[in-house]
Amino acid sequence: WLDIQILEGALTASRFVGFHLTAGETDFLGLARADDSSETLRAAPTGNDAEQNFRLSKHGSFRSDSVITRQCEFTATAKRISADGGHDGLGDATNRSSPNALGALTTWLTIAGGYALGISVKTDGTLWSWGRNNYGQASGANVPEQVGAGTTWSNISSSHNHNLVIKNDGTLWAWGLNANGQLGLLDTSTRYNNNGPVQIGALNTWSNMGAGGYHGMAVKTDGTLWSWGYNGNGQLGHGNTTNRSSPVQVGALTTWSSVNSGALHSLAVKTDGTLWAWGSNSYG
Repeated sequence: WLDIQILEGALTASRFVGFHLTAGETDFLGLARADDSSETLRAAPTGNDAEQNFRLSKHGSFRSDSVITRQCEFTATAKRISADGGHDGLGDATNRSSPNALGALTTWLTIAGGYALGISVKTDGTLWSWGRNNYGQASGANVPEQVGAGTTWSNISSSHNHNLVIKNDGTLWAWGLNANGQLGLLDTSTRYNNNGPVQIGALNTWSNMGAGGYHGMAVKTDGTLWSWGYNGNGQLGHGNTTNRSSPVQVGALTTWSSVNSGALHSLAVKTDGTLWAWGSNSYG
């Protein structure tokens, strides 16, 4: 059994907090969901020890069936992390009402903002993330941290709890929550940030994409439109409400140029400049 130190203050219902766990001379970082207030929890290793995943066991008012932790990363020194604060990447959990620079670097190229998280690509092609990490969709830190060691990332999109990225070679990659097949990987297993993005299929003909709330849309270089994930509101564009766990072509047209996705709807532009929409229309 190992004691863990809560870094983010009092625990409240449905709140994800960062913790610093000490095992001998090694420190680990993770996230915990709390059901009640407490100063100390106890953790035991679970799953593959090499991946350093931990789970909170029954202790005091905490229930083992509802308290879950996911590894963010491990390090020899403590680091402040949070799943509720720090999604603006400024190193704290303070709201801002005007733009603030994230450090002094001038090498940021593209950005995408998800639900309480951010991802970005630098001019050197490296991929970075910060903010909320309850499903492994970001680093969990409140400042940008590099995702993997790749230097060929170009196009990015972020949603509620998952991300989509395209490399310079036209391959499509994803990570984060996958409960509805929104990662397009033919299953519903969540992929965590610490393991890096996972390639969707083997094609290298993806042009652009958009990550929706629980689905994904993409356009290939041949102008075809593809979709996958949750389809409860018809947001995949297939004329039904059937979920798909891998990319499926939308119709037979080859005149799509760009696409993006909302929480429960999708938008696309054709090569003739016309704009198209489908999915939920609750707010017009």
